[in-house]
Amino acid sequence: MTGYDNGGPTDIGGNKIVYLKHNDLAKMSSGDLYVYNIDTGESKQLTSGNTAR
Repeated sequence: MTGYDNGGPTDIGGNKIVYLKHNDLAKMSSGDLYVYNIDTGESKQLTSGNTAR
């Protein structure tokens, strides 16, 4: 996967973490939304081009 994993979690529930993955460090408020499954160690992209609030 491309991008930067420094967006931090936006929500944690059960065994899943939702986080924003930045595509451009110059524009830290936007990126792609992912969900990470703690049990499987896998991430899945949910949407792209989102803005952090």
